[in-house]
Amino acid sequence: MKQWDVNWGLFRKRIVFADSPQALMQGVQDLLHMAEELIASSQKAYAIDLVKELAADLSSCLTVWKLDKGVTQDQKADAIRALKDFLAGQNAYEELKWLEQETASIAASQFARIMRATDRGELFTYWGNDLCTDVDFSLRRGASYTTSNPSKINLFRQAEPEKYAEYLKAVIAEEPGLSKLQIVSRLTVKVISDIARKLRPIYEATNGAFGVSFTQVCPFTWNSAEDMKKEVLAWFASFQRELGMERPNVVFKLPATPAALEAARDLIGVEGIRLTMTSNFAVGQHRPFYDVLDGHQPNCFLVIVDCHLRKFAHPEFEAMGVDADLYCEKLVHAVVQKCYRNLLERGSNLMINGAGMREDVGIRLCLTATPQLPMTLTLTPALAKTFDSQPRDLTPIWDQPISQEDMDILNRSSIFRQAYYADEFPWNDIRSFQPFAFMMDGFEEAHNACLNAIPEQLLK
Repeated sequence: MKQWDVNWGLFRKRIVFADSPQALMQGVQDLLHMAEELIASSQKAYAIDLVKELAADLSSCLTVWKLDKGVTQDQKADAIRALKDFLAGQNAYEELKWLEQETASIAASQFARIMRATDRGELFTYWGNDLCTDVDFSLRRGASYTTSNPSKINLFRQAEPEKYAEYLKAVIAEEPGLSKLQIVSRLTVKVISDIARKLRPIYEATNGAFGVSFTQVCPFTWNSAEDMKKEVLAWFASFQRELGMERPNVVFKLPATPAALEAARDLIGVEGIRLTMTSNFAVGQHRPFYDVLDGHQPNCFLVIVDCHLRKFAHPEFEAMGVDADLYCEKLVHAVVQKCYRNLLERGSNLMINGAGMREDVGIRLCLTATPQLPMTLTLTPALAKTFDSQPRDLTPIWDQPISQEDMDILNRSSIFRQAYYADEFPWNDIRSFQPFAFMMDGFEEAHNACLNAIPEQLLK
């Protein structure tokens, strides 16, 4: 069972998100009954895989959202044991071995630690899977949402060619005569909708706070408020249909530009629409959105991208003859700290979303023990595995002071000054800011790759 399927989704909700011991065990019994029927109809491999995956779900952080609040650990252990006994009865020893390894990996996961610490009220940090694949790997380790952008959609196309082709055929069959731009837009809805279905139980368990999938508008519209509004409104209606929800568990990402500010003012008034400002690197990008998005329920998000700030500041620090890696860390630290402190001082409910966090320090900067305002961060499963590879110090560091000596060095970097001082950010010439231009160029290239991959014969 390589792909998410209806049975897995139904039983995940019934078992892993059960609200009582009785509901849990009834779900387990019904699952095992179905498995026996599948075996009788020569679908043994599928039956074993289904039970294996749900046993892994039940042994994971997914139970924190709801199940652990209604059943004891002993009752949960009984349910897991019943599933393992079934697998043993089918001589599914490889699956049992995998399950043991997966359970141990989850137990050792640093991101699972973050999630459980947040559940206990020791931290207030949530993380998300920054990819359209390996969603279940991340959910089991405490991820509460997923994100995507044009680059991630293109990566999904490459990683899941059969599934992508299936979506493509469905889009063309449903709406013949679409342009390539329209097709990629509809394809994005298909990809994100399937992910959103996986997240829906978390969405329901948290009253819409989490369990959402983020999706980003076409990169060619970054300077057109009208085009961004049209795409978000069209997407919103499409997600309502695809997911059968009046308020789909989807968050719409706009690049943090003057045009997006105008679009956000109109979109935020539409019931059910929730926004994230992305391709965002600077205090001067954050500030214009404070009054527009603040107070919206559930929370909206302001992204801070780590890696591209580092990329363009690194040669500046090298030219100064200082430790470039160290001062790139200090740069990101200073910018994240200022952005977060600004929101705290306002009493804002806007969440910072740390994106592109490639280093240990970058991830730790998104840890907070401040209950007034949680933080979020996104990273790929590969980076999550790297971070999980050894025990980590999970003490928040965002509020550690930066010395005047370090600030003097940071202030010699043009990238730092543009990111840190609102009046130095080129708001009205935003494409001149190197990290922003680099990121948007990458999105446009990825979007073009998706456009060019559509076979011409399918359009005839």
